[in-house]
Amino acid sequence: MLVLASSIAPSDSSTSILLTDLTGPQAGFAVASIEYRTVLHGATYTDGVADVKAAVRYLRAHAELYRIDADRVALWGGSAGGYLVSLAGLTNGLAEFEVGAHRDQSSAAQAVVDKFGASDLARIADDFDGAARDFATQPDNPRARYAGVPAGGSVLTDPDAVAKANPINYVRPDAPPFLLLHGTADTIISPSQTLLLHTALRAAGVPSTRYLLEGANHGDLVFLGDPDAGLPWSTEAVMDRAVGFLRSRLAVPVSSPASR
Repeated sequence: MLVLASSIAPSDSSTSILLTDLTGPQAGFAVASIEYRTVLHGATYTDGVADVKAAVRYLRAHAELYRIDADRVALWGGSAGGYLVSLAGLTNGLAEFEVGAHRDQSSAAQAVVDKFGASDLARIADDFDGAARDFATQPDNPRARYAGVPAGGSVLTDPDAVAKANPINYVRPDAPPFLLLHGTADTIISPSQTLLLHTALRAAGVPSTRYLLEGANHGDLVFLGDPDAGLPWSTEAVMDRAVGFLRSRLAVPVSSPASR
């Protein structure tokens, strides 16, 4: 089963589950498209991670109803969703992120796909020019608020809050395998953000693979009026890499619809 964190609408994970096939009826995956809260709803990263985990627990609690394999769960997200699924995949067993119903169920993931997500919010513009770095570190900007920085502060003035919001600081040897993807021409989140996480995962002995898409911009720019930004991310080559990773890590045969 693939849990896709892709929406920016207010989340009610117990009622907003949409199951479809991934790439066709023989793919062998069930896909749950979930919603999560963002700074637009007065939320912080802890709320967003809790939403992802609540969705996984809900699905496991209703595995028989949806005819899904609760033992093989992968998380997939892009941009803010990539950041949140990385945190969700690395915080198994931490009570502060387990909020809501079905807490008798595990929220653990067996694999994570993070597309152009952030890691260290204080360094999110490291690859950009000075003006972009200044903008990214302004007091009270959305990233500071999402990291839980108090009013008037920035991602540079509260290193403790930013450290708690950094998935790298939750990496441990028993973390699930990761697939990280980033575009070399990303203008929203520095490509080095996924490199930081990839390096930390590998240093801890966690299987991690990172691909750079040459010339690709931030995929979510399609929602800001750039319809071409998402094209490199939906090619057959990219999808084949991602599906191959999921098949390998979840042990889904090519010709057997395992989650039926």
